[in-house]
Amino acid sequence: MINEINRNIKIVIADDIGSMRRVLLSMLRYLGFRSIVVTEDGLEAWNTLKDNDDIDLVIADWNMPYMTGIELLHEARSSRKYEKLPFIMITGEIDEKRIAHAAEMDVDAYILKPFDPRQLEDKINTVLYNRDHPSDYQKILDRAMELRKEKNYPQAIKYYETAINLYPEKAAAYFRMGQLFEERGDYKRAESAYEKAVSINSMYIKALDGLVRIYTMSGNKRKLFEALRKLTDLSQENVDRQLKLARLAFELEEAPTAKSSLNRIIKLVPDNEKILLEVGTLFLQNDMLDEAETVFNRLLAKNPRDATYLNYMGDVLTTRKKYDNAREFYLKSLKIAENEHIHLRLANLYLTIAAKRLAEHHLQSVLCINPDSREAGKALRDIDAAIAEARRKQTSNE
Repeated sequence: MINEINRNIKIVIADDIGSMRRVLLSMLRYLGFRSIVVTEDGLEAWNTLKDNDDIDLVIADWNMPYMTGIELLHEARSSRKYEKLPFIMITGEIDEKRIAHAAEMDVDAYILKPFDPRQLEDKINTVLYNRDHPSDYQKILDRAMELRKEKNYPQAIKYYETAINLYPEKAAAYFRMGQLFEERGDYKRAESAYEKAVSINSMYIKALDGLVRIYTMSGNKRKLFEALRKLTDLSQENVDRQLKLARLAFELEEAPTAKSSLNRIIKLVPDNEKILLEVGTLFLQNDMLDEAETVFNRLLAKNPRDATYLNYMGDVLTTRKKYDNAREFYLKSLKIAENEHIHLRLANLYLTIAAKRLAEHHLQSVLCINPDSREAGKALRDIDAAIAEARRKQTSNE
């Protein structure tokens, strides 16, 4: 049974399914809890946590839009304010990968759907008991954290070393030591500690995150690529991380990985035009023209009068040597918002198909808008020189 003191705790529940939220709320009230905040996704739950200082327990679904349960847990554990907040994860499936993932993110318990009030009560009792009666290992880590906050780093290191000697099979002490070294700017030792944590558990997201920071600073792109690839495999819903991996993969000529990440982003945020524009641009810049055309078609279906989308579609078609189609998109864009960049695109297109007079017209337009355009000035001089040379040859032949 829930004791009277614990019935007064404040609980945040997060689930994107309305019926599940109602079931959870009903169960918690049946169990006697009085203070319950209901949120519809991880992002709303995280904003609730940030705006309150008196949350005692979170019960969150694993799969939610905007911010998943595991990402909500990551934010909480990364916060000094809520790093020890009891957290119960609800999931519709449990596999080895998911359990390891949640465990290394310090989830306090997980509960498998469907469940009844008694099962939920058991989980809540367990996490609240563990909160009030931490293990010896946790006590050592907590004391080390207190010393870190006091900037007493030598003593904190001794506590972490004690934890490692007593429990060498656990990764948390290595990870936290990595954090300490990173705080002090000792990135070499931080790297070593994070790598040890990952070697113990390859699904340790926070340690992999640490390695991403270290590899980014050191410029070790190959190691950064491998760490990002593992992270995106474990936490596929993080769009920023997927974008970072895609950019780096293209740079390292790992095109299949880049393509996979970008396609995953499209599925995650099919209506986010800003991100889709970046995805389409990356496809275009790396000659994945089918994929680029698909993305820009999607964007134009949402906003057919967006000059930027029209220009990029023109760029795709120009690269594909579909010059007539490309010209149509550039001209549509020009009618919406005239600027020197569209004129330059049209000028280059006409130069490609040897329509020098039309190219000259658009280059003159560029100079009317921007008299200092070196590109337009040079192109006009080249056209004049080519025309003069053609006339000289014609006169010579006569």
